[in-house]
Amino acid sequence: VYSSSIRAAIAALPDDYREALILREFEGLSYKEIASVIDTPMGTVMSRLSRARALLLEQLVSERRAGDELREFDTLLDPYFDGE
Repeated sequence: VYSSSIRAAIAALPDDYREALILREFEGLSYKEIASVIDTPMGTVMSRLSRARALLLEQLVSERRAGDELREFDTLLDPYFDGE
């Protein structure tokens, strides 16, 4: 369940952010190597990675909160639907 949420959140990232994140986290490239591969200054790579991670965290926390709220709502409704 969590891996599909993470995959979806990564897929939803802007292309530039996703590219940098995949090269760093999945391919294990250094910042310098990523800068060379995508022909971008290293500072830009660092910025894109920071923003990608922040967007991922925001998306995953938002999904978690929505799930928690849904569970709370289900708990409130349970007494009304007992036996059905």
